[in-house]
Parts: sequence; C-alpha cells; structure tokens
Amino acid sequence: MTRRPRSGDDNAGLSALARFHRHVGARLALRAAAPLAGLPLVAALLQQDPSATLRSAAAWLLGRSGGVPAGIAIALVCLALASWAAPRVTAGLGGWPRHLPVSQATHRRAALVALVTAQAPVLGALLLLAPLAATQPGGVALGRVAALPAIVLAAAVAAWPGARAWLGRPLSGLAILLAAPGSLRWLPVAAALLLAAEHATGPLAHAPVGRRRRSARVLPLSALVAARSLGATLVTAPLLSLLPVAAMTALRVNNELAPAVAAGAARFGAGLGVVFLLAGLVERLAVRRPVWPWARSLPVSSKRRVAEDALLLALPCGLPLAAGALLDGGAALTVAACLPALALLAAGALRRSRPATSGLATPFLGAGALLAAWVAILPWLALAALAAAPLALRWAASRERAQKVSHWDELHHRAVGDPLSWGAR
Repeated sequence: MTRRPRSGDDNAGLSALARFHRHVGARLALRAAAPLAGLPLVAALLQQDPSATLRSAAAWLLGRSGGVPAGIAIALVCLALASWAAPRVTAGLGGWPRHLPVSQATHRRAALVALVTAQAPVLGALLLLAPLAATQPGGVALGRVAALPAIVLAAAVAAWPGARAWLGRPLSGLAILLAAPGSLRWLPVAAALLLAAEHATGPLAHAPVGRRRRSARVLPLSALVAARSLGATLVTAPLLSLLPVAAMTALRVNNELAPAVAAGAARFGAGLGVVFLLAGLVERLAVRRPVWPWARSLPVSSKRRVAEDALLLALPCGLPLAAGALLDGGAALTVAACLPALALLAAGALRRSRPATSGLATPFLGAGALLAAWVAILPWLALAALAAAPLALRWAASRERAQKVSHWDELHHRAVGDPLSWGAR
C-alpha cells in the first residue's frame, strides 16, 4: 500500500524540489539572456541617438505613457520565454522524479519555479531600465512594477502543459489581461484568477505511447538523421548562398546592361548560389553523417538512398532560386532545370571508395560552377542538364553500390581529454 506524503514531508519536498528547479530555470535563463538582451541592444545602438532610444524605451515600458500596450508587450515576452522553457523543464518529470514521496501538486509548483526563473532576463532588463525611466517625466509607474510578479506567474501557469490546461490557460490568460494595464485595483482579481488557474491546470499531461510513436514517424528516419546532422547549417548555408545573387543584383543595378546580358547575370548568380549551397551541405554531411556502407545490406535500393539524399540537398535550394526569380523569372526556371542533375551529382559526391572528412565537394564545386557559367552563356544547356539527370542518378547509384559493406571507419575525435587514449599528452 502506497503511503501518501504528509503535509510536513510535502513542504520539505517542495523546498528541495524548488531549489533543484531553480537551478534548471537559471540555466535556461542564461541561454535566453544573450539573444533577448543582445538584439534590442544592437537595434538601439544602430539608431542615431542610442541613449535617447533607451530612455524612450524605458519610459514606454515602465512609465505611465506605455499603458496597456507596454504591459501586453512585457506579458508576450514572458509568455514566449515560459513556453520555450516548458518542454525543457518537463522533459524528465515523467522519470525518476515520480518516485519521490511528494504529491503531484508539489511537482507542479516546483516546476513552476523553474518557469518563473527562466523569465529572469525580462525582469533583469526592466531592472536595468528602471533608473532611466525614473528620470523621465512621470517617473516609474508603481502599478506596472506591482503587476510584474502576477504577469510572470501567470505566464508560467499558462505555459504549464497540464492535463487540464484547457481550463487553466484561459484563467491565466485572463489574469494576464487584468494585470497588464498596471492598475492596482485589478491586481487582487488577477491574483485570485492566478490561484484558480494553478489549481485547475492539473498535473503534467503524459501523451499516450502510440501517439508519440505516430508523431515520430512523420518524416523518414534517414531524413531526420540528416536534418539533425546538418543542424544550423540548414539556416546559415542558404543565407550564404544569396551572396552570388546579391553580387549579380549589384551588377544589374549599377550598370546599364543589355537584356540578354542581364538575364545571363541572373542565371549566373542563381546557379552559383545553388552550387555553393549544395557544396556546403555536402561538406557538412560528410563530417556529421558520412555514408554508412552497412546500409547496403538493408532491403532498400541504392537509387532510393541516393534519391533521398538528393531530395534533402535540393530542398534548401529554393531560397537562392526564389532570390533569382526576383531578378528574372526565366533565369530562375533555367537554373531550376539544372537542379535535379546538380543534386544527384552532390549526392554521388558523398559516396567514395576511401573515407574522407573534408574536400569531398571540391570536384563537385568545380564542375557545378563550370555548368553554371555555361548555362549563363547558353541557357539551352539547362535542357541538356535536365535530360542528363537519369545519367547522374545511375552514376551516383553505382558509387553507392561500390561501397564495401564490411568497411570500417575509425571514429575520429580529439585524443586530448580522452582518458582511454594512450597517445594523448
């Protein structure tokens, strides 16, 4: 028979769990502090008078001039931080913490401490702006300062993924709306709604196992592994691929070019952008997710594995193609006709007989840049490239079949810091 925790044990457990979750929230707050404080600060420094911009922002957020919009803005930032921190705080609550001799309410309230602590960057920024707001006409609005704890707590309760969140979130949202204006007479009502929302939201909701499995199979496993291996490169590499398009845009804007020459410049910029993007993705995949020769023993054809990699590599190329379409729609269509062959060549470049961690994309980069230059001069070559896509698929599949199933690639890592490495000093 399971013993229910007594009130004294529950209070002691809440204190210990709250300390634990406070450290969790502090780590999340440190992760969020840099972008949350850096982006507004950079935006203020780019203004003509940064000090005046900071003073006006302080007066709007903490003074009497901001009113309801300023309170809503603060509440939205707090709610965004709490929503971002909630899945990270609750990730392990379904494991060993469930065996602790405390109630579900204690688990919930201790985790809410972490969600409140994760919003510390907002409170820290407002604390730094308070001296500037105090020097402005009207000073600091005391109602706004008094409403901050209610807003932060209501944002934490609204972000809590409870079993009855459908009941708790409307109550916490109403508490935020009553506390945001900074009116002292509505704060007791907001506090009462907050207490009711915390009690109504219930314990942590656990999704059924079947639902978790179905959600995990939305994308193929190979696509998920490759996407995770690419990581931030899926964002940075497409942005860098816009540089050739930007260069050709500057050429067209600053010079009077004939229509044929302007179209060729657009084709060249978009083509180089696609080639550079594919080369960068290939280099990243070669290091983070090299081709696994053992996969040949699986009941999947080599053409399918090559096609999956080619599709993954081709999807981000929509950004340089869209940028090229802004210059010349026909030029973008011409380069898009070359994309299947280029993506298949890039997928084939990943597959070579000997292991390599860098330089895999160098031959592809040279061939792709040459093709982009020729297509810029002779656009009808795009039709030839499109017709050659099946040949590129056969070539890449042959390189896939040439992989030795029993080949062993040693794990590459730095020996320094490895206690099992004899060669480290």
